[in-house]
Amino acid sequence: AWGGTLAALSSAAFWEDLWGGITECATHLRKRATFVHLSVGMMIQVGAGLSIMAFLPTFLVRCHHMTTKSAGVSIAEVGGVFGGAGIITGGLVGDWLVRTSGDQRWMLWFILACNVIAAPLMVVAVL
Repeated sequence: AWGGTLAALSSAAFWEDLWGGITECATHLRKRATFVHLSVGMMIQVGAGLSIMAFLPTFLVRCHHMTTKSAGVSIAEVGGVFGGAGIITGGLVGDWLVRTSGDQRWMLWFILACNVIAAPLMVVAVL
């Protein structure tokens, strides 16, 4: 069974077909402004979120004299409770906005509004 799989993976035709499909898909998506903007926005969002998560434990230990254990538990508790509540509430509100307006773009506008509100609150939270 593995011999046939390895033979297929080593054939040039397999790789040409694979990369041809990937190239075709990437070319199509790159021409869609919506996809490009959404991708850039997600990169910024993820980069900012991961930066905050990398900064937060050190901040809590140095400025609030917490142990690494208590800092980790606090971050996990707050992130779990408010993250879960945000996911559920955001999904319900976003779906309601789309359903009542009939416009799918409301889902993205709602996410944008949430981020605009959340950004200054994150700054205030660490002051």
